[in-house]
Amino acid sequence: SIPLKIIGEGPSRDRVIAAAEKNSNIQWLGQISQDDILSILGNASFLIMPSICYETFGRTIIEAFAKGTPVISSRIGALTELVDDSRTGLHFEPGNPDDLVQKIHQFVNDTSKQAQMRLTARKEYLKNFTAQKNYPVLMSIYDKAISHN
Repeated sequence: SIPLKIIGEGPSRDRVIAAAEKNSNIQWLGQISQDDILSILGNASFLIMPSICYETFGRTIIEAFAKGTPVISSRIGALTELVDDSRTGLHFEPGNPDDLVQKIHQFVNDTSKQAQMRLTARKEYLKNFTAQKNYPVLMSIYDKAISHN
């Protein structure tokens, strides 16, 4: 069996706590510090991003990539653009637990693919999401906005 750590709060909080009390493989951590989150992400085999709504950007995914952690995400919204299926992680059908389980097994059973995805996730972060990469882009946007006024 695979241990599951759940971080954060939300509308499913009580259900998550109840599940954790019944299953020793589930650990609910609640709200924790950013440093602790990054440490857990860095040690995780993968991150599951089970969104059922259209996210515009997945900061949590970028944090995982920064630590070289692949992501298994819902195939919805911007998540499909951030997580490159079979390169930086895997996609599953939103709200379909059977598909999620299949993707977890696919990931866990292919250790060479895991290692490759870890490297690719980290490279994706370094290529597209560091402050050094984003600062010039942000300044260009500000310059254009100022010049139009």
